[in-house]
Amino acid sequence: MSVTDITSRDARTPFMVNFVGLDNYIALFGDPTFVRAVLNTLYFVAIGIPLTMVIALALAVALNSGIQRAKGLFRVAYFAPVVTSIVAVAVVWRYLYQPDGMINTALAAIGIQGRTG
Repeated sequence: MSVTDITSRDARTPFMVNFVGLDNYIALFGDPTFVRAVLNTLYFVAIGIPLTMVIALALAVALNSGIQRAKGLFRVAYFAPVVTSIVAVAVVWRYLYQPDGMINTALAAIGIQGRTG
């Protein structure tokens, strides 16, 4: 299908499409938005994932080696998504994003006008 000019209108007659060869791929790789998306994905895979794994391993080793001060904090952070219902989270975020909510109040405190309505 990727080497034809098939559209959603051709669903009833899929054998009536024309062969266009690699024109679809040439158009795809010529699109700057697609190229940017591929580069962003490669950057995430090459930099983001290894960095995340190294940080996670370092934290796991640190917690396993006997750091007592932060152990409770990490346990709470780890289990919070399990015990927090999605409704409660939605209510909190809705309150935060209201025009007179905490985010706009914090922005106003540093001189930035937030969302008004």
